[in-house]
Amino acid sequence: LIIDGPSISKLFEIRKQHDLWILQPAYDPRGIVSHPITQVDERYFMRYTNFVEVTCPLFRTDKLRQFFEVYDPEIVGWGVDWWFLEELGPDLANKVAVVDSVPCINPDPRSKGRELEVEDPRFAKYARNNQEQTWLAYKEKHSLKGHELGYKTYQCLWKDDLDSATYKKVVQTSEQLRVCIATPEVAGPNRSGGIGTAYV
Repeated sequence: LIIDGPSISKLFEIRKQHDLWILQPAYDPRGIVSHPITQVDERYFMRYTNFVEVTCPLFRTDKLRQFFEVYDPEIVGWGVDWWFLEELGPDLANKVAVVDSVPCINPDPRSKGRELEVEDPRFAKYARNNQEQTWLAYKEKHSLKGHELGYKTYQCLWKDDLDSATYKKVVQTSEQLRVCIATPEVAGPNRSGGIGTAYV
């Protein structure tokens, strides 16, 4: 990943200030974006969602420990993100976020002449096809829903409401903060129909 130290520190601060269970930096489109919901949207400070990708999640410690109690190391990469989110329960509103104000680049290995597939038989389980098949079998065996849960955006914090001074004041005093509520209009080019009020 391409991300600097101060940005990583900021992610830890945001997780603590908002008491998030899990977050991730949004992905810059110059790199790989496997799930559209994780691509950076420069209008927002962050978006509360039901999904973060397995590549670089930042967990609250107790939630990571909760997942490790059930984690099977045979499941590598593919499906792990849906699995840990499902393990944390059905109500993830305001607990999971994609942070648009702290983006990162997830480089495509092929841009450096590296292949995505793993040819060495000792590491066969890391090949993408094997990852997918192993996950699908495990998902069926344990009656997990995985991607069938679908993507959800619960609400979005507008970046222009969160300059440094305002952000500090809101966190400290719980003053009202404008948010865009999760509606079909959220993905549109403007805010019409998407404005609401929430409290930090």
